[in-house]
Amino acid sequence: MGHEPRTSHRINYRHWQGSDLCLDTGHPVRPARNRCHIFDPMKVIHYYHIYCGGNWQLILNQHMMAVCNYGLIGVLDEIRVGIVGPPEQRKAVKEVLYNSMVADKVKVVVTRTNAWEQATLTEMYRASQEEEAVYLYAHTKGASDPSLINQLWNRSMTFFNVVAWERCLQALEGVDTVGCHWITKEQFPHMADHNNPVGYPYFGGTYWWAKSSHIKELGEPVRENRWQAEHWIGKKPDTKVHDTNPGWPSPERFVITF
Repeated sequence: MGHEPRTSHRINYRHWQGSDLCLDTGHPVRPARNRCHIFDPMKVIHYYHIYCGGNWQLILNQHMMAVCNYGLIGVLDEIRVGIVGPPEQRKAVKEVLYNSMVADKVKVVVTRTNAWEQATLTEMYRASQEEEAVYLYAHTKGASDPSLINQLWNRSMTFFNVVAWERCLQALEGVDTVGCHWITKEQFPHMADHNNPVGYPYFGGTYWWAKSSHIKELGEPVRENRWQAEHWIGKKPDTKVHDTNPGWPSPERFVITF
């Protein structure tokens, strides 16, 4: 069980010589971009699933710093957060979020003591029935298993989906979903295992962008095992995909620039 985060772990900013400076890194924060983009007037919503039963503090802060530092915060309408873990740690997560630069955009949509990513994805599915939007989905990859490969994998997916968010939005215009490491059984036959017997394609690592028109046709996420959260994005036949980093997720394919 993780400890309540110290103040030094939070996302802190101050104003300096006309630009925002991140106190955690000392790097200038890019100004918010013009709200206009190719999907105006559709909402741009970030769904973020936080597992706070492990080492979540650094992962959360790195993610939200990337959202702010690379301008994505300027086009987001909301950051809808799902939080899973012990009650005292859920409280700590909320404290960090509500005292960060993203506080005005944050809306906690679900909290659970025990649940998989399907808890947050279900909220996205339900919202897709009533709104036209584009969704970014990400989670605290590595919180439950802080191995080196998971840390590198997390940061690489953050690069392709958050740092390079403008390219993702441009690519999404002509497809249903955008992400990295699109895994299919044609390319990787072993992916159709006991956790995914049908062999639904998916983005390895489960960071992606998608149109609400695609999400609304997937059906509510099944909760028989945690892997079904990863496979959910590919349940619609003939899904149109743009893969920003093709191939099986492995260190030689990861890109880390922040």
